[in-house]
Amino acid sequence: MDLFGGESKTKRERVLAVLQGLTWTSWRELERVGGNRYRARVDELINRGYRIETMKDPSNVGNCYRLLDLVPGPPQRKQVKIYFDEDDAAALTRSEVTPAAAVAATEALRTFRANKHKL
Repeated sequence: MDLFGGESKTKRERVLAVLQGLTWTSWRELERVGGNRYRARVDELINRGYRIETMKDPSNVGNCYRLLDLVPGPPQRKQVKIYFDEDDAAALTRSEVTPAAAVAATEALRTFRANKHKL
């Protein structure tokens, strides 16, 4: 049994449980239940379709979060992250694909496909 009165929950489940009050919740409370990577847990919930609003904490340190609905919407589509050098990115804005950009995109897609079941 854990502190939440039931079976052990993941940090994401704990953050969601706190947000289910549908009221503004301080980052400090989310850090208490979700650990120092609480923001990653919030992002995971957003990626799973939960609508979460953010505002500056009244203390001017950190943010407050509010779940807008108990029922999640459709999950966000998984996206491939590609890192380009500035010149390669500029070339892409002109519809030009440099050899380095092609290599970066190929490697990013390979890594994404190898790990997407974990995401």
